[in-house]
Amino acid sequence: MKYAPAYLRNAVAILQSYDGRVPLAAFLKHFFAQHKKFGSRDRKQIGALCHQYFRLGHFADFWSLEDRILLADWLCHEDTGPVAAALWPERTASLQGTVTDKCAAVGLPFKPEKHTPWFRLLQTETAIPLYVASFFTQPALYLRVRPGHKQAVEKKLATSGWEYLWKADNTVALPNAQLNIEPLLEVNKEVIVQDWSSQLCGEMIAKHDAGLQGVLWDCCSASGGKTLMMADLYGKKLRFLVSDVRASILHNLQKRFAEANFQNYTLFEANLENPTTNPALKNGVDIVLADVPCTGSGTWSRTPERHYYFEEKDALTYVEKQRVIVANALKHLKQGGALLYITCSVFACENEEQLVFFEKQHGLEIKYHQSIDGTQNQADSMFLAILKKP
Repeated sequence: MKYAPAYLRNAVAILQSYDGRVPLAAFLKHFFAQHKKFGSRDRKQIGALCHQYFRLGHFADFWSLEDRILLADWLCHEDTGPVAAALWPERTASLQGTVTDKCAAVGLPFKPEKHTPWFRLLQTETAIPLYVASFFTQPALYLRVRPGHKQAVEKKLATSGWEYLWKADNTVALPNAQLNIEPLLEVNKEVIVQDWSSQLCGEMIAKHDAGLQGVLWDCCSASGGKTLMMADLYGKKLRFLVSDVRASILHNLQKRFAEANFQNYTLFEANLENPTTNPALKNGVDIVLADVPCTGSGTWSRTPERHYYFEEKDALTYVEKQRVIVANALKHLKQGGALLYITCSVFACENEEQLVFFEKQHGLEIKYHQSIDGTQNQADSMFLAILKKP
């Protein structure tokens, strides 16, 4: 590769100036906007080197920055990456296999606990070797096909020329998260961009508490994906209250709901780190859906820089926030109502240990809980619990 030295040099410069305070994707976008000389191919290759660097976690941190970038380019590909092949031909020409195999071949034993030094935070259901291995593969792009649109989506995909796989009746996996699907598919109307594990949460809720009905309050709605999923699963059995602390998020959510032709909701801004007395809640709700703010440790194969800069004390901040949010939401949950507690975390302190706290502190009854392991499916890992208020 002719430009491999320049790609490596620019990746080094970017990583030396990046401190993790903003998402890496946003930082790269700003960097390339300030440096117009880079073409689309240059931006793609330099950006890939930067993202791959963080996929190493803290493994081989005694190597130079340049060598760690090349090591990551090698390990993050089935055979080797283009820059590593050009600059490390003696190592990459004949060495293939798993991450462990490649590292062993150059005398660098791969240690998952070095990649993830705070592995003791992981819940018992999450095996550290599988969790760490998932970082070296780009997650898939998952689509949920909405009711009534499967036939049209199947026809469009068949003529797309894309690689795709039906993972379930209404779930499609595409291999490249950067793929632009909008020219082909009507996003929000025909399909929802939603990770497979998130979709499985909906299936599990429907299976284990199919009797849900009445008013559902999505109290940390973010982009509204789970509201739309529950609406598609339950139809007119549910009416929706939707809130978030961020006004900008709610503005975008309204646009998304309009595209989805979804109107069965009342929207309001609420910061559940404080008690709320919004009029929409005056009669109470039958279900609280609390997809709470969390470390996001089950999604870090998509944003590996968050894994790299994570500190254990950050988890405790989220634990306290989750407890406050749930306590304030429960004030509006009717007796006999259901709390649907969801995180995209693989940390015990945000998942199973929280259930013990909710049971003891609020007298909730744990009806069902499940850790959803996405490491083997190029998907996120999540946690779901269904609790009842007696």
